[in-house]
Amino acid sequence: MGWFVGPECVVCSARGAAVCESCWQSLDPPGTEGPRALFAYTGAGRDIVAALKFRGRRRLAPFLAGPLATLTPAGLSLVTWAPTSLARRSARGFDQAELLAVALAKRIGVPAQSALARAPGDPQTGLSKTARHRGPTFVAVGPSLMNGAKVLVVDDVVTTGATLEAARVVLLEAGATEVITMAVAKTAKLRPT
Repeated sequence: MGWFVGPECVVCSARGAAVCESCWQSLDPPGTEGPRALFAYTGAGRDIVAALKFRGRRRLAPFLAGPLATLTPAGLSLVTWAPTSLARRSARGFDQAELLAVALAKRIGVPAQSALARAPGDPQTGLSKTARHRGPTFVAVGPSLMNGAKVLVVDDVVTTGATLEAARVVLLEAGATEVITMAVAKTAKLRPT
């Protein structure tokens, strides 16, 4: 697999790959419900996301862009992301969804653009299932960009689907003709859409 880069596997620490072949092969499939995703948010999949999100392994974004590109539909106008809260971005020094979206856009040759702003509120992580279903509140940034656009929204993990659904609705209201959602990983049980 040509996308392996980096000094060691973020799952097992084997030298030579961001995620070694053995750990990549051990990933559980994401299932068919909800947004497109590379793998289930279990086992090694959880370790990969945690390495990017909580351990600052930013090199995973370009690595994951290769396999994400295989899930990407043709004819996109724009790639954007579901932004994390300002507090989380400040604490981490980056927005993992932005890193993924920019790397994917570069890989597929489509512009990456910030199209959403997140309204103040609690981060989804740590909220109850009921609170997560409400999702964050987004507003469109530069809605004129959306007129007639086919937009891909990228996030790191889908748990209930509320974040990507909130992003999708706002972009459609801003004039996008189609909004596709995608994540690196997703939980096994998503809410019905």
